[in-house]
Amino acid sequence: MHYLTSLFYPLLQHIRPSLRVHKNISGTKNKWKATNSEPQFIVESLLFSVLTGWVSFRVKIVSEKIMTPRLNFDFGEGFSKSRVVHMYQIDEETYQADLVLPSVPKRIRFDPAAVPCSFVVTMFQVRAQSSILHTAHQFAAIMKHDYKNGIDPLRVLRKSTARYKKHRLEGMLTRLDKEYKQLYPFRMQRSTSQHIKYLNWIRENEKNITESFKEASLSYIPLISIIMPTYNSPVLYLKKALDSVLLQTYPHWELCIADDASTD
Repeated sequence: MHYLTSLFYPLLQHIRPSLRVHKNISGTKNKWKATNSEPQFIVESLLFSVLTGWVSFRVKIVSEKIMTPRLNFDFGEGFSKSRVVHMYQIDEETYQADLVLPSVPKRIRFDPAAVPCSFVVTMFQVRAQSSILHTAHQFAAIMKHDYKNGIDPLRVLRKSTARYKKHRLEGMLTRLDKEYKQLYPFRMQRSTSQHIKYLNWIRENEKNITESFKEASLSYIPLISIIMPTYNSPVLYLKKALDSVLLQTYPHWELCIADDASTD
């Protein structure tokens, strides 16, 4: 972490930058409109002049379309496709990206979508992260999980010590990060372009699906049985799986959940 970043670290915990239209966006902050598939903002804050190291970007976007927000960074040589960072969706309208800034960026660009659409950015937050505190949090979270499940909470410390001796610090941190993500997979996978097209099609074509189903006359009403096995399923994914069934407009179904002796 750059010494200026360390010096101003408390101020870098809740940066609320402004968005300045760069290209292909019209309207106001109450309702923006992407005029083509390459809408671009420039993200601005005086605090960016001391921002390096681990950084977290989080944005909340409200739109009828599925958004695919990206970040791009100019370190003095202009924007480049090689420095594009795709933001991950962490809930229905919120996206996040965690990354390392090797030096202070000259400019930061925010591309909210890949299709023409209307949208509102209700929140944009940037936060500096301490790699030491992040590692400490991972150790504490894994130890807490082990303790709750009757496992020796010192297990991860012993394993990390052995990994450090064999693979040095980088190898130890890589394995620690992998184990942490297995226990707390809070991020969703980045959606592919084909997946985005499908979700947009669903939003467009199922607006009045409830009314059309009520009017339909079927000679036979089948009961649809859905079988879902689970084992230590993360709450985020389990909730989304249940919601996908509960939100169906067809009412004649049953959901059978088979849990294979989950420990969590």
